[in-house]
Amino acid sequence: MLMKKILLATDFSPPAQELMACLAELKAHGMEEVILFHAVSIVRAQGSALEVQRHYEERLQQEKKRLEAEGYQVSIRVPMGFPPEEIINTAVEEGASLILMGSHGGGMIRSLFLGSTTFDVVRLSPVPVLVEKFRDVNRKDYTPVCRLKFNRILFPTDFSPCARQVWQELLNMAPYIDSAVLVSVVQKVRDEAMWQELRDRNEQELQQMRKELEAAGCEVAVHLTDGTPSRRILEIADEEAVSLILMPRRGEGFIQQLLLGSTAEAVARQSKQPVLLVPCDTHVMNGSGVR
Repeated sequence: MLMKKILLATDFSPPAQELMACLAELKAHGMEEVILFHAVSIVRAQGSALEVQRHYEERLQQEKKRLEAEGYQVSIRVPMGFPPEEIINTAVEEGASLILMGSHGGGMIRSLFLGSTTFDVVRLSPVPVLVEKFRDVNRKDYTPVCRLKFNRILFPTDFSPCARQVWQELLNMAPYIDSAVLVSVVQKVRDEAMWQELRDRNEQELQQMRKELEAAGCEVAVHLTDGTPSRRILEIADEEAVSLILMPRRGEGFIQQLLLGSTAEAVARQSKQPVLLVPCDTHVMNGSGVR
């Protein structure tokens, strides 16, 4: 599973504070330890950085005591530096299996857009990142869309080696979820015969994936469609009322493994549902990969 040790990054904005409500479900799905994290920006704090650091350490200590009383294993980290860099460095150093962040921090206006810190972490982190979404930030409804997050998972795939790695994670999760939605978006090409051949191949792959998930006791819906990948993924996520979108951070043909592919970026920014983005293991990228 992807959630044994979680780093929960907060900027103490109302949406970020509401992330605490997600921990119960994550614990039910295998979370054993949580790191409560806040980075003090030296640029913003300037000469008062040490005082600001002590202030946030005290706030996180209060949260730590409350969570420990509820049975959680908790540690806190309040480093100084550039927040995205400190989040990633701490997650790697602490061996975190997942970074949990909200899509809205202090000062965010548009309810469907990522804050700059979250986006930088998603773009650069070698650790999977779960981006939580909220009901309606514009109306100050900061209720996380995290209730029963793992009930119905949408998995878009282009059958690249990267997507096959993330597929294995979905298979590992299958015994713990109710249903899954598999999506393949075939973009149009001028050669009609080639386009049909690609659709047929993808259909066969999707049906095989369906069988594997159903064998694990998971109900499965399959969508083979065409159009702009990010748009169709978002549309199907809404149509199917999914609770989470699980996808790789890199797709077919994308070159730099530390940058976010355009489809993953668009989905993470615009989705109404939480998005779990899993980076690819580049050591496996040139191998045969798993389904």
